[in-house]
This record gives sequence, C-alpha cells and structure tokens, in this order.
Amino acid sequence: MSNYESGRRLGRVARPALTSIVFVALALSPARAQTGGSIEADDLRTRIEHLASDALQGRDTGRPGAAAAAQYLAGEMQRLGLRPAGDGGTFLQAVPLQRTFTRTNVSYTLTGAPATTLTPAEILPVSGLGGLPRASNGSGSGPLVNGGYMVDSGVTTELALDQLEGAVVIVRLGAPPGVNPAGAQPRLPIAALFSPGSRAAAVLLVADAAQEAFWDYAAETNLKGAVGLSNLPQTGPTAPPFFMISEEAANRLAGGADNARQPRANLGTVTFSAREESSAIDAWNVVAVVPGKHATRASEYVSLGAHYDHVGIGAPANGDSIYNGADDNASGTSSLLEVAERLAALPQAERPDRSVLFVWVTGEEHGLLGSEHFTNQPTVPREAIVVNLNMDMVGRNHPDSLGSVGSRRIATQLGDIVEAVNARQDRPFILDYSMDAPNHPEMIYCRSDHYNYARFGIPIVFLSSGLHEDYHAPSDSAEKIDFAKIARVS
Repeated sequence: MSNYESGRRLGRVARPALTSIVFVALALSPARAQTGGSIEADDLRTRIEHLASDALQGRDTGRPGAAAAAQYLAGEMQRLGLRPAGDGGTFLQAVPLQRTFTRTNVSYTLTGAPATTLTPAEILPVSGLGGLPRASNGSGSGPLVNGGYMVDSGVTTELALDQLEGAVVIVRLGAPPGVNPAGAQPRLPIAALFSPGSRAAAVLLVADAAQEAFWDYAAETNLKGAVGLSNLPQTGPTAPPFFMISEEAANRLAGGADNARQPRANLGTVTFSAREESSAIDAWNVVAVVPGKHATRASEYVSLGAHYDHVGIGAPANGDSIYNGADDNASGTSSLLEVAERLAALPQAERPDRSVLFVWVTGEEHGLLGSEHFTNQPTVPREAIVVNLNMDMVGRNHPDSLGSVGSRRIATQLGDIVEAVNARQDRPFILDYSMDAPNHPEMIYCRSDHYNYARFGIPIVFLSSGLHEDYHAPSDSAEKIDFAKIARVS
C-alpha cells in the first residue's frame, strides 16, 4: 500500500539497457517449486516466500528485484496458458518512468553575520511530495521572514501579504505547544503561501517532532531519487519551492527558539537553488487475460489487480535492511496468481461469461504509477472494463476479518455482490467497512491502485486485511503471513 505520493517531473533522460536489467533479474531468481491448479495455502506459501525472499531485494521499482518479480509473473502466465495482454503480444506493458534527484544548495546571511550554508542534514527539497505543489522555479533569493505557526490565534502582529512577496518564509505546521488547534483556522498569510498564486520566493517548512515521519520519507526520497511517470505533461498547480529544514536550523534562522512563534520580517537574506537530474528506469506492468465463454460478454473485462513492487532496501532495523514486503504486497500478488491458475485450469464451458483481466502493476509505492499508466493507456478498451477488484495486503491481522473499501461508492450493486459472495463461503469473513469512511485518517480509498480505475468511473472494490506494525518495515516477512487466510480471500 502506498505511503506518500511522489512528485513528477519531466526532463531529458537516458534509458539503461533493457537486456542488462533483465539478465540481472533472472540471475536473482531462485529455483521454485511448481504450484497446482487449485487454490491452496501451500501454493501461496511457495509464491510469497519467493517474492518476499532476500534475493528479490524488496522489489523496488526500477531495480533488478522488481524486474525479477515481473519476469516471474510473466513466466507463470506463459506456463498457465493465459492470453498475453501487454505490449506487442507479450505479457509486459512498459511503464515510462524516470528517477529524479534534486541537488539543493541553500545559504543565508543573517543581519550582521557572515554567510552560512545549510548542510544536507539540515535541509531537504520537498516540492511535489506529500501533496505539496510542484515548484514553479528552481532558484532565487529573498529576504528572510519568520512566519510562525500555521495555526495561532495568539499572534499579536500579523504579517502583511506584501511582506511575503519575494520572501523566503519559515513556516511551522500545526499550532504552538500548549495550544489546541481543534476548530482553529489557518492564518491567512501563511495559508496563502501554499496557493498557486503565492508570490513568495520559497517556503521553509520546519521538521518538528510532528513532522518526523514526513522528514524521514523526504530524506529517503532524496537519497534514492523520486520516481515518476515521464510521459505526463506538467499540469496542476505550482507554487514557490518548498524545503524542509531541521528544527535546530529553523531556530537559528529565527534568532532562537524563543522567537519561533512571533512573525517577523527582514531577518536577513536567503539564496537557494534546486537543480533536478533525471534518468529513465525500466519498469513493467504484467497483463494477461482468461477469455470468457459468452458470445458477447467475453468482450467485457472484470479486472483483477495487485501491485507487485515494494520499497526495496532502506534504513536497517535490527540489522536487516531488506524490506521484503511479504504482506505488502506479495500477498495480493500471489492471491491473484492462484486465481489465475484456478481459472486457467477450468474447462472453457465452466469459465466466467466475461473475460478476466489480470493486471499486476509496478510503481504503487511511488504514487500508484503503474496503475495510472495502465488506466491512461489500457491494453484493452477502457470502456470494456466493467469493474476492478484490487488486492493489497490480505495476509495479516484477524483470520476472519477482511476490509472492504469502495464497493458502494460508484455502483451500490457491487457492494451487494461482494456481500452475497462472502455469505456463500463455508466460513464467511466479517467484512470491515471502517477503512471506507470518507473521513478515515489514513485516507485508504486514495492509497492503492483501484483509485486510478475509480477516477474513470469504473466501479471498484478494494480488499485488504489492513495495516499492522510491520507495514513498510523489514519485519514484513513471509513467516508472519496467514496463508490459510489468503487462500480463503482468493
């Protein structure tokens, strides 16, 4: 399941050799036991243990481990005899992605003090990350302004909008310590900094304790590079460049922690630059079809989807730096493989009326990129896709609980069908709709690949057993998976 959505940038890119990454990918693939034609917990164990093995290095998009996973999926589709639905009669749909690194240099001169440069440990570029707007320019300078807190009814002297024009503004998100922000409105001058019409030169967001998770995410993105689609125009709102600075650096710029709350202008001068360097990466969706049996309905598709990528190699935890992603999302990926194998084993007369479209997507962890590309440029007519069922993280938590998201948002009948099918099972799940609430704090409806189908009005249902303490951690490993549960979900 995706965390924050990555920003997107266009640029001149160079593509690495396809053959080299596939060669490395094949070298990473260990020998595997063959699975059978029915949906079995032991077969799911075989698949998940392979996909979540250290050999695949966490399956990060554009890395050899993800390429190995794509080759494994395509090989299984070939073995099972499904119809290719990728590019040029293959099971692979190339996804045009690029990896962008932002090289940042920020220096400041406080009144009466020499020029000083912020270190990489003190400042990170964050434009386009976590819902922040894209940057309208990459370099500049301006007078330094301490903007104070986003929410603070105790401000005695408010900044004027003209004081922010052309300025570099320090902003602390949230409210001051001891102030309850519930029901309070953001201060107008500060809120205006985030709008497309902002005329500030740059914004420095403060990484206080409440922003620790976002700081860690931005630091990892800065280290690994931001992955985005390279074939999209630069659309959507833009704003001044956003940076995040450490709390220590912010206090230093503001003249001490005691001065953090009070807005003040003309503290000095800040000069900044953020230069982007992009290169193309190889990535693929894996697409296959089980043809339906009906004379006319076989031209319609029930889409079953799961993302096979994960987050790769990251910060060590207990000596382990490989984020294996067994539940996220080797579980959903393997579940779909078992469904494909079961349908392929059926005689034509026993298959569904409609064709079943299997789509394993890449780039979900970088902002639902593979599913965005597939739904923008589907390999079957988009209007022929009647529904999308997305499976993401289906192997943990209570054995009898299963989250259902979105089944009644576009077509209420779909929710009735899900409940009826569940009720027919020997051991029905307790369907949990709590994650489907529009005001759910985790915004689950927008955080997996079904969302890209929904934006085209295609009815969706998202099945997930929910988050847990091993989410996006090296400890999301195969031995913690409830294989019997996934077999029931499948």
